[in-house]
Amino acid sequence: MSQEEYLSGILMTRTKAPGASQQAIFGFSYDPNVLATTGVIDPNGETSTSTRDASANALTSTDPEGRPTNSTYNSFNEPLTRQDPSHVTTTFTYNSTGDTATVSRPLVGTMQSATTTYT
Repeated sequence: MSQEEYLSGILMTRTKAPGASQQAIFGFSYDPNVLATTGVIDPNGETSTSTRDASANALTSTDPEGRPTNSTYNSFNEPLTRQDPSHVTTTFTYNSTGDTATVSRPLVGTMQSATTTYT
C-alpha cells in the first residue's frame, strides 16, 4: 500500500507501507516549466537529479552516487544518443514512420559495436 501527497495535482511525496516499521518515503521536485521530475529523494536521503529540455526530455540524469547519464533527442523527442555513467554512448536511429530502426552500442574494450536492427 502507498500513500501519496499532491500539491496542485503534482506528486510531492510517496510513502510506501505508511505507518509500518518499514515505511519508506520518497520526495519529488519538478521543473515548473514542463512539470517533469527533476529530483527524487529516496528513503535513505539520497538524491537523484535530472535536467529537462522544453519538451520535458531528460538531458542529464545523475544517480545518488553522482554518476551522470546524458541524452540527446531529435525534433520528434525520440532519443538519438544516451551516454551512460561509464561514458559508453548508445545511438538510436528511426525509420520514416518514427519507429526504432537501429540501436547501436560499442562493445567496451573493442573497436566493434553491437547493433540491433528492427524491421
